[in-house]
Amino acid sequence: MGARLLMDRAHEYDRLDEAFLADLRLILIATYLKNTAKICTKISLSGESPIITS
Repeated sequence: MGARLLMDRAHEYDRLDEAFLADLRLILIATYLKNTAKICTKISLSGESPIITS
């Protein structure tokens, strides 16, 4: 294998890693938003203020 081929393969794996991490970020964001929506719904149904402060 030539050095160029190894560099091309390494670049290909880097792109796959970036795509995987981007997908993982989207999953985490979607999970966070889903859980936050549940909390806000529970608060609004209980009659409390819907503003969440940490």
